Amino acid sequence: IGGCIIFFIILIVLISVAVTNGGENGEVVKVLLTGPPTQPPTAPPTSTRENIYRNYFAEEVSELVYQESSPHYLAANWIMYEDPQQLEIDSPRLLQRYLLAFWYFHTSDLGKSPWISCNPPKSGENDTCTFLKFGRGEDNTIVYEEVPNKIRWLSSQHECGWEGAICGSGTTVVGIRSVGQNLTGTLPTEMRALPFLQALQVNYNLFTGTIPAVYANFKHLLALEVHGNLLTGEVPETFFQPRCQGINHIQCR
Repeated sequence: IGGCIIFFIILIVLISVAVTNGGENGEVVKVLLTGPPTQPPTAPPTSTRENIYRNYFAEEVSELVYQESSPHYLAANWIMYEDPQQLEIDSPRLLQRYLLAFWYFHTSDLGKSPWISCNPPKSGENDTCTFLKFGRGEDNTIVYEEVPNKIRWLSSQHECGWEGAICGSGTTVVGIRSVGQNLTGTLPTEMRALPFLQALQVNYNLFTGTIPAVYANFKHLLALEVHGNLLTGEVPETFFQPRCQGINHIQCR
């Protein structure tokens, strides 16, 4: 027992020396004893729901949905976390709503270059907007006519109500008409995932690049209007193949 007491006293002395160590000029430096360093917090695991939605969008549209800061990723985030409608994975409207959200993020530089009118609602704004309709004056100058009570993109309303979305039978997107709204970027090939797309009227915007050859493969496409943009190159030869004779209106200049 005596040996244990002596060992205990020695241990206390050693701890005291370690904790209270003499500094310069006889100052007492207090050392804070802590446990082992804590690990930095890790990001919460990806939810099963998010995996299901992203995998679905990757299969139907593009694997870029996994790449942060891509329009695909932002559109998926909006669908899963911000969209007031919160559509289920088996909703027949989910894909077209996602693609229209993608269209907005793709043509607005991820939202950093908003369109001229009817952008998504900001804090304090409701779903309605005043649409600025593109037109030409008598001297051929560009004029905009104010059209009130239109519906904003990425709002809580049915996507067929968003200004410029064209729907057949009231519920299926068959076209996009966005003329003179300062849309930017390239013409996205992802729109091939809209199975019934018949018209793409996006003249007088700021699109760059070329007309994607894959557009000629859109089964139901009847009208493509892209004149007045910053596009280069020629109309792809695939548009003049027999299977594309159903396209009755292509306007590029």
